[in-house]
Formats: sequence, structure tokens, C-alpha cells
Amino acid sequence: MDDELAAFLGPLPPFAEEVVIWNVGTMRLACYLTGVAPPRGSVTSARAVVTDGDRVLVAHEPAETHILPGGRLEPGETPEDALQRELLEETGWSLASFSPIGVLHFTHIDPVPEGSPYPYPDFIQVVYAGNPGAYHPELKEADDYVLGSELVPVVEARRLPLGAGQVGFLDAAIRASERDVV
Repeated sequence: MDDELAAFLGPLPPFAEEVVIWNVGTMRLACYLTGVAPPRGSVTSARAVVTDGDRVLVAHEPAETHILPGGRLEPGETPEDALQRELLEETGWSLASFSPIGVLHFTHIDPVPEGSPYPYPDFIQVVYAGNPGAYHPELKEADDYVLGSELVPVVEARRLPLGAGQVGFLDAAIRASERDVV
């Protein structure tokens, strides 16, 4: 891990940890709550827990259903710009407002695979709490990655097989939304 990322993560206690297996190999995942921006050079993606009152946006993919839609930054793009673009492409939703609530820290366990698009050995995905703006179904990209999305009651989303990280980010997003309302 580079010194800048180590200094950023050092004072933060992870609230969830697990091992994940992706097509680019096996990685350790640690989840942190923070409103502080991570070092930009480590950020590969931006994701959001989108809540609307007592509902949360759920994304359906071939391998899983989750509450963290978003995706990779394009060259020269900020995490905030990537978030807005990815949400529209994946779900059709724009965001009326959003603020950072944490990060997902991935560390490769396996040797770097040839052609991997991710920094090695560590990279970060920024997680935001967001509120939906307008729905634009015509802007959703037709692909096999996100099969659909929907706003569902939070109690229903909590019954999904969400990892501890997603549950913690859901709780943080709900708290952030409640602060915005008061």
C-alpha cells in the first residue's frame, strides 16, 4: 500500500471485512465510514446507496442483487461525475443530492492478472449516500451487467443477502438522509 493511502486509512477502523472473488482475482475487502475524500490516485470507482424516504434503490445483476450501484471512473473524470454518469447508465436515475459516507478498500491477494484495469495491490471505491432526482429510463444502457433496478422498502432490502459492508453503508445512508431532513 502506498504511503498516502496508508495515512488515509490508518486512523479509520474498518466496520466490515471479507474476502471477495472477482474475475481479476481474490481480494480482501475492508469497509470504512468516512466523509473525507481518499487519495484521488487510489480511487477507481464511485458507488451510492440511494434512499428515498423509507425506500432504497436495489440493482439486479446476473450474479447478485445489491444496493451499491455505480462504477468505474473514466480518464479525467471525478468520482462525483462518474457516480452521476454510472447511476444514469445502470439505473436511469439522476441524483438530486449526494455526499460521501465511506470507502471500500480492496487489496489483491493473488498476483496481478494480465490486463487488470485496477491498481495493484490496493484500490478504493468511494461510497456516497444519495437521494434520487429524476428518473430517465431512456438513458439506461442496455447490457447484460445490470438487469434492472427498483426502489424497494428498506425492510425488504434488509432481507436480501447483503454483506455486512452493504448493511453498514445502508445504515449510514439512512442516518445521512435523516440529518438532511431535520
